[in-house]
Amino acid sequence: MTDRKTTPQETTGCILDASVALDYHGTGNLSVLGMYSAYVQRLCVTDFTPEEDARELTREDCDTHGIEIIVTTNQQRAEAAFMNSQSVLSMYDALNWVVARDLGLTLITNDKPLWEKAHHTGVPFLRGLRLLVILVEQRRLGIEAARRIGRQIVTKNGYLPNQILQHFLSALNSAMTEAEACDGSIRGQIERPLRGSTRKGR
Repeated sequence: MTDRKTTPQETTGCILDASVALDYHGTGNLSVLGMYSAYVQRLCVTDFTPEEDARELTREDCDTHGIEIIVTTNQQRAEAAFMNSQSVLSMYDALNWVVARDLGLTLITNDKPLWEKAHHTGVPFLRGLRLLVILVEQRRLGIEAARRIGRQIVTKNGYLPNQILQHFLSALNSAMTEAEACDGSIRGQIERPLRGSTRKGR
């Protein structure tokens, strides 16, 4: 299943699950999340992510890289606990889904049960590597750096199948092609009036 089509402007921000946060943390690429948060869209995690679900990601890390920590409510936690008892979702994954639904956030996850839940309930979702593609599309990250980081994440993760990497690399190439075509169109619009203009004598 591919990501549910969404653009950064369609939701109020993104919420990262622990696995995606740890993918970028474990490969030394938290600065990529900082770049996304600074230039593209708000990034969030629940308060349970740095405290319990991904303790390697500290609150200091979140502060440094502009990742907002959302304090969940008792009601949200209770609903997540109930979902956990009735489904294959962990309590933490269920909480991410509840918060994404309540706050109109895009869910960033590589976890199959979680993105299937998002897909079936209309909650926008993207896989973790998609953030790199968006940064390339918006000319905030070079394509070679994105390829390197994506390969690092897939290798370090160990659970992401090779087809995910191939889909990511294909999406990167498409993003670069579209960006170059856009640049060419803009240049053409600028240059055509100059070429067609005549300069009158002084």
